[in-house]
Amino acid sequence: MKVFSIILCRYPIRGGGKPIVVCTAFELSHFSILTRNSAKEWMVFAGKTIIENTSPGVRQCIEEEERQGKLNVYVRRDGLSGVVITDLEYPPKVAMQCLNEVMDDYSKKFADKMESMIQPGAKPPAFPQIEDYLNRYQNPAEGDKVHKVLAEVEEVKIIMHNTIESALKNQQSIEHLVDSTEDLSKASKVFYKQAKKKKKKKKKKKKSTLR
Repeated sequence: MKVFSIILCRYPIRGGGKPIVVCTAFELSHFSILTRNSAKEWMVFAGKTIIENTSPGVRQCIEEEERQGKLNVYVRRDGLSGVVITDLEYPPKVAMQCLNEVMDDYSKKFADKMESMIQPGAKPPAFPQIEDYLNRYQNPAEGDKVHKVLAEVEEVKIIMHNTIESALKNQQSIEHLVDSTEDLSKASKVFYKQAKKKKKKKKKKKKSTLR
């Protein structure tokens, strides 16, 4: 089981703006050196996209079998939002507890700076502790602590989705969002489209083999 990234954003809910990334942490050793930059860009893009499509106070888990990962998202009512991206085996409730802890820690440290973070050109304060959370939650089966975590979040309601597309509002197309976003470089967009074509070919080949 693996945690690939933690991404925190400040989301100006009332102003109708876009999520603004305030801090991130990545563990990309699972990816090849050639694809790590594209993987990082995709995680930021996907995280911001799902945050923008999540109502305040709601938790969602998007299980992307094609990309072998889960996006665990929580948008707080004060606009602080977070995404923990894991592999498919990682328990969503533990990922949500990770979000609870890191977001609470962040908001306590920077409560007086939260509003200024959404101003144009604002530079978010450094939060190196996010790396500690990323490392700590790599092993969800870490003795008694996890049992306590599961007990604490047992009643938390998490909306589950099978694809990013199913979590998007207004029936948006992920392909259109990929084409129009500035969060992905040209190379990452090409990589995404090539990977999607390969997966479609594999699916067709699998179907023809089963016949």
